[in-house]
Amino acid sequence: MPTAASAPATTTAPDATALDDASLAASLDGGFTSHHAEVNGTRLHYVQGGSGEPLVLLGGWPQTWWQWHKVMPALARRHRVIAVDLRGMGGSAKPESGYDKKTMAADVRALLTHLGLERAHVAGHDIGAMVAYAFAANHPEATGRVALLDVSHPEEAWAQMPLLPRPGSATCGGSPSTRCRDCPSSSWPAATTSCWTGCSRP
Repeated sequence: MPTAASAPATTTAPDATALDDASLAASLDGGFTSHHAEVNGTRLHYVQGGSGEPLVLLGGWPQTWWQWHKVMPALARRHRVIAVDLRGMGGSAKPESGYDKKTMAADVRALLTHLGLERAHVAGHDIGAMVAYAFAANHPEATGRVALLDVSHPEEAWAQMPLLPRPGSATCGGSPSTRCRDCPSSSWPAATTSCWTGCSRP
């Protein structure tokens, strides 16, 4: 039977009754805190901590800043980490419009200005990667390095990929297992391009 001196070390988990963004942010090493900012006609939620060169983390749909929580403490040792909930997700506002990638990239640019930052590295996952790409393309003066995770190579079809389905329809996902019946079973990935651009499941 192990003694108290030989018991394995444990990490402090967030209080199970306090799962709000502020409590979750405070549970991470790196001095993370939760904030909101009114930028580009919307209200964005973000969590920031650490110090060093700014690094913006943009999550995938339908995730929140918390998707990055396992890597944020390590990143915070060398960077000022800013994990953003894109418009329509997490603690950010859910306006009726503005879900094209150019507008969402403008949200991030306005957030950097709000934070007094002229330039940042940007890492995005899934939809966040598309926004990161749009950020770099439209705001090169504000872009350091860019990392695009779990997303297809940038192409023209991205311009047609909404974050949310149109009212009354459900858009398809991008893998063979989620392809709708309207899409041909052959010609992958061309079939997914048509799915991503708005066909509906019958």
